[in-house]
Amino acid sequence: MSAIVEACDLGRRYRHGIAQSGPRTWRTLLSNRRPGRGLRPVWAIRHVSFSLDQGCSLGLVGPNGAGKSTLLRLLGGIGLPDEGQLHVDGRVAGMFELGQDFHPDLTGRDNIRTAGLVAGFSRREIQGMTPSIVQFADLGRFIDSPVRVYSSGMKARLAFAVAIHVEPEILLIDEVLAVGDVGFQRRCYDRLRDLRTAGVTIVLASHSVDEVRELCDEVIWLRGGRLIASGPPGLVLERYAEITAQETRLVTPSLEAAPRTSSDRLSLNDNRFGTLEATIDEVRIQNSSGHECGSIPSGAFLRLAVNTSIPDHVGPVTLSVKLVRHRDGLVCLDTSTRSSTSGFVTFTAEFERLDLASGDYAFDVGLFSHDWDRTFDLHQGAYELRVTSSWSSDAVVLPPIGWTVTNVSSGAPGGDSVADSLVASPGVAED
Repeated sequence: MSAIVEACDLGRRYRHGIAQSGPRTWRTLLSNRRPGRGLRPVWAIRHVSFSLDQGCSLGLVGPNGAGKSTLLRLLGGIGLPDEGQLHVDGRVAGMFELGQDFHPDLTGRDNIRTAGLVAGFSRREIQGMTPSIVQFADLGRFIDSPVRVYSSGMKARLAFAVAIHVEPEILLIDEVLAVGDVGFQRRCYDRLRDLRTAGVTIVLASHSVDEVRELCDEVIWLRGGRLIASGPPGLVLERYAEITAQETRLVTPSLEAAPRTSSDRLSLNDNRFGTLEATIDEVRIQNSSGHECGSIPSGAFLRLAVNTSIPDHVGPVTLSVKLVRHRDGLVCLDTSTRSSTSGFVTFTAEFERLDLASGDYAFDVGLFSHDWDRTFDLHQGAYELRVTSSWSSDAVVLPPIGWTVTNVSSGAPGGDSVADSLVASPGVAED
C-alpha cells in the first residue's frame, strides 16, 4: 500500500526576537531594510521524517512548543516547509481552533452551507448532508440562531460535526476532542472509529496519553521541534511517560522547601510529585451520609471532595482523578475537570453508583496546568478505598443484572412456554 502522507527531513522556521522599534517613516518603509531582518530564525520543527498509509491513525505527543501544531498545519497546507519534502495525497479536513471560521451573523445552518461550499461540495450535496450534521451537533433550536449567541462549546460542537461530515480522506485534529458533555465526546470517539474503519487517515495532536493510545496506530514524540521517537503506541507512550515522570521529579522541591501538609499519607518524591506552585491541600472520601469513609459496599454512592490552593498567576488548571486496583494496577476509573478559578477551590466529584468488584483500590489525585503540560501537585495512591460485596468475582465491574430464563417446550407447534424472570446479584444466574 502506497503512503498517503510522506514527510522527508521536514523543517519549518520562524523569525523570533524584538522587531525594530521607533516611528515608521516613508524613508524606512521604502528602504531595503526589512522590519524583521534583525530577528533570529527559530526552527519550529526540523529533520522530521515519517510516512503514513491510508486508513492509519497517527498520534503526535510532546510538551507545548514541541512543534505538533506546526506539523499539523503543514499537513493541512497552511504554510510551506522551509526545508525537506512533504507529499499529501487526498482531501484534507482540519480541526484546529473549532468555530473560528464561522461568520457570527449567520445561523448555524447557514454556516454549514458556507463550510460545505468552501470544501468544494455542490449545493445539492450540502443539502443532503445538512440533516446529519444538524443531528450530530445536537444544538436544538439554536441551529437557526446566529452563531454570535453560541457559547464556545456550542461552536465547537457544530464545527466538529461539520468537519467529520465533509468526507475527508485525511483528518487533522489539534487538541479539540474535549468538546461538549461526556455523551457528545463519546459520539465523537465513535465517529472517529467509524472514519478509521472507512479508510480515513487521522493525524491527532493531543496532551492526553489515553486519548492517543485509544485512537492511534502509530505515535510520534516531538520535543523542541525534533523527532524523539516513533513507533507503536505502547512503546512510545511508555517511554514518554517515564521521561515526563523523571522531569516532574526534578522540579519537585526538596522536603525542606515544600509547604507543610497535615497528611501523613504523603511523602515527597515517593507518592507526591510536582512543582507545588498550586497544591492539593485535602482529599475527603465520603459516603451518602456525608461521612468520611474508607470502605463502601459495591454499588454505593461515593463523593470525593478535593480542597486546593491555586494562586492567580497559575492560570487555568485541570484536576484529574484515577481509581486504581491494588492487586494489578488496573485503572478502573479516570476522569478530569478544568477550572479557571483561583484561590481556595474545592472540586467535588459524585459517583451515583460505584459498581466495582470487591477489593482494595486507591485514588490518584493530580492538579495540572490546563494543557497537562505542567504537574503542580500529584498524589499517587494516597487515598485508599475498600469495596465490599457478598459476591466474589475476578471482574472489574459488578453491576446488578436481571436474568430471564425461558423454557420452550419441544412438543407440538404452538406449545406452551414458561419464562422465569430472575433478579440476581451481580454476575450470578439462578436455576
